[in-house]
Amino acid sequence: MDKEAQRIAILEGLSEGRSLRTICKEPNMPAVSTVLLWCSQDKEWSEHYARAREAGNDAMAEDIHEIADEEGKDPQDKKVRIDARKWLLAKRQPKKYGDAATLKLADADGEKLQLDEVGRSTRLAAIFSQIEQRKADDVAD
Repeated sequence: MDKEAQRIAILEGLSEGRSLRTICKEPNMPAVSTVLLWCSQDKEWSEHYARAREAGNDAMAEDIHEIADEEGKDPQDKKVRIDARKWLLAKRQPKKYGDAATLKLADADGEKLQLDEVGRSTRLAAIFSQIEQRKADDVAD
């Protein structure tokens, strides 16, 4: 298999959600290190590789639905398979597949903190002081 055919097979496999390691274990395929070297040396190939990875992530997300709908499978097995895919997707594309988190800051009375440049350090110092005091009170009890 020539280099161009290898590259096409790699992109097809990645876009189907297969791992690079699995693809490279097939006969006549290059080593993983070779593929990563191609990415570092060839900008156009690197862009194709990245797009194939993204398509593969979408395919993996679709796999989650299929796994969940499989009948007659052990629920714990399904959970492990789904959780593994969710974790991997969240790590690979956190903006698209990660859990959104919002942090809201409030003082001890539940009042929203307004942190301007002048009052930030003073206000935060007061909050940390309150936290330390509560810890000390808990230890004393």
